[in-house]
Amino acid sequence: MHRAGVRGLRVNLYQYKAMEDVELQKVALRAHLKRIIDLSLPWSLTMTTTRTEFWTTLEPFVRDVIVSQGVILVTDHFALLKATSLLPGEHREDPTTQPGYDAVMRLVRDGHLWVKLSAPYRISDEGPGYSDVKFLVRAFVDANKHRVLWGSDWPHTPRMKVRTHEAAMRETPYLEVDDAAWLKSLRSWLSDEEWDLLMIQNPSHIFGR
Repeated sequence: MHRAGVRGLRVNLYQYKAMEDVELQKVALRAHLKRIIDLSLPWSLTMTTTRTEFWTTLEPFVRDVIVSQGVILVTDHFALLKATSLLPGEHREDPTTQPGYDAVMRLVRDGHLWVKLSAPYRISDEGPGYSDVKFLVRAFVDANKHRVLWGSDWPHTPRMKVRTHEAAMRETPYLEVDDAAWLKSLRSWLSDEEWDLLMIQNPSHIFGR
């Protein structure tokens, strides 16, 4: 698979019945980590948890178990931290108070977590330009401009939520997303250097190995 161009494993939390259980999420991560290490592959791990508060518990695990083995951990969609339009009232005035925010930012700042700036429609209701996502874009880039990646999230499936197995197996319609408007916003919030890192240099570090 490596010769065919594969460069990472995605952790399927549904398979481990771990969507609502942070300890089972650790079990899933350990299993995938072991596979990468046993095969001596320069692959990354990707995991997205819908429960952002779990990052507080996952923070030492990521640092001491995954990163200590030299494996890169990637999470999608801004780590599912929310822009203000999707935050409840108690966090809307200061989005840094939302669950998991501090833990995620520490992991990114310290170089232990890579975050995809992808799928703004999963964290914001302000399409097509998603102006309220600017705060999170700048927060991640300012925390560590070398740990951000862009992702298309094509073909734009509905927002992530915990579903039964039967519901997860049912076909759902794709979303209509104005990708050009989103990319225009994203580009306007970044310097030339930051854009180059996001789009070229950072992904080549992970996927060019």
